[in-house]
Amino acid sequence: MRLGRLNQIQFLRFLAFFLLFEYHASMWIPNYSNNNVTVLFALVFFILLSGFMSSYSLYYKDIEPTAHNILRYFRKKLIRFYPLYLITNLITVIYTIPFGSVAYHNFKDVFTKGFEFVATIFMFQTWIFRPFIFNAASWYIASIMWLSLLNIPFSSFSKKIMAQNKAMIKFVGIAIISIIYTVLAAIVAMAVFHLSETDGITAHPLIIGGIYVTGMALGNIAILIKERNPELENKTTLFTWVEFLLFVLSYIIVSYNGEGNAIVYILPILLDCAILIIFTLGYGKLSKLFSRKTFVMLGNITFEAYLIHQVIIFLFANINGWGAETRLGNLYALSFCLVTSLVIAMFLYNTKQKYPHIPTTNIANAIVPIHSEKTRNKDKAI
Repeated sequence: MRLGRLNQIQFLRFLAFFLLFEYHASMWIPNYSNNNVTVLFALVFFILLSGFMSSYSLYYKDIEPTAHNILRYFRKKLIRFYPLYLITNLITVIYTIPFGSVAYHNFKDVFTKGFEFVATIFMFQTWIFRPFIFNAASWYIASIMWLSLLNIPFSSFSKKIMAQNKAMIKFVGIAIISIIYTVLAAIVAMAVFHLSETDGITAHPLIIGGIYVTGMALGNIAILIKERNPELENKTTLFTWVEFLLFVLSYIIVSYNGEGNAIVYILPILLDCAILIIFTLGYGKLSKLFSRKTFVMLGNITFEAYLIHQVIIFLFANINGWGAETRLGNLYALSFCLVTSLVIAMFLYNTKQKYPHIPTTNIANAIVPIHSEKTRNKDKAI
C-alpha cells in the first residue's frame, strides 16, 4: 500500500488557522468574547498535525538515525521555513522597540530587545520563555523546528514497533503517555516554577513535545488502520456520520464560554486526535468535499498566512495609530487584515511554487553548515 497525499487534511489546517486568527483578532476588539478553549483546540491540532505528518511522510524512507542524517533533515526543513520566519520578525522588530528608547539612550531597553532579537533569529525564544516577542506567531515554527530533531529517531523506532505484535496497542499507549506527560509538565511549570501562559508554557518544546510525539504515534496508528483494515474504505455512510459528528463536537468546543476545568481542557486534545485519524482515512463524504481544489488551496497557503497574519494586524494597528488603548475596534478592520493576509499568502505560495529554486540555502547553511559534496548529494534522499 502506498500512502497518498492527504488533501482533505489541508482544509482542516486552514480552519485551525482561522480559529487562531479569530482568537488573536479578538484581542483588538473591546468586549469581544474569546476563550482559551478555542486557541487550545486550534493550537493542539497544529502541533499534532506536525508530528503526525512527520511519521506519515517518513514511513517509506529508511533513514538511519545518525547525528549526520538528523542534521541534514533539520537543515532541509530550515531551508523551507526560515526565510519567511526571518522576514516577518525583521519587519516587526521596528515596531517593538520601546518608544524613545534609542532617542533617549535607554540602553537597558535596547539591550533587552537586542538580546531577544538574537534569541529569535536563532529560534531560542521559546527556550527562554519569551515566545511572544516580535512576530508573536513565529514561536510555533521555532518550537516545531527543534522538535523535528525527533522525527528520524522516532521513525526508526516506530518501524521496529510496526514489525511487532500488538503494534496498535503500543502506539496508543505511546500517545496516551505523551499526552499525560504534557499535562503533568504544564502543571509542574505552573505549580513549581510559577510560570503562566504569558511566560509561554504552551510554547516551550519540553512541554508541548508530548503533544508532538502523540501526533507521531497517531500517524502510525492511521497507517496501521489503512493497511490492516482495507474493508473500511467501503463504509462511506458510517464514516460520513462520524465526520459530521466530529464537526458538531468541534463547534461545541470552540463555542464554549464557561468555566475552565481539567475536562474542558482535555477534551479538545482528544477531539483533535480523533479528527486527525478519521479524516486521514478519508472515507467519508466530508473528506471528499474537503479534497476539492478550492479547499485544498486554502490549506496550501496556511503556513504563509499563519506567519504573516500577526504582522498584518500589528502593522495595520501601528500605521493607523491604534494602540492598546484605542484598539482596532471593529470587525471591518479585522476582515481587511484577514483578506490581506490570505492574498499575500497566496502570492508567496504561488511564487514559491513557480520559483522553487530561490536561493535560500545560504541562509540555512549559515546556521547549520554542512560542507561536503557527498552531503549535498545525499540531501535529496531525505
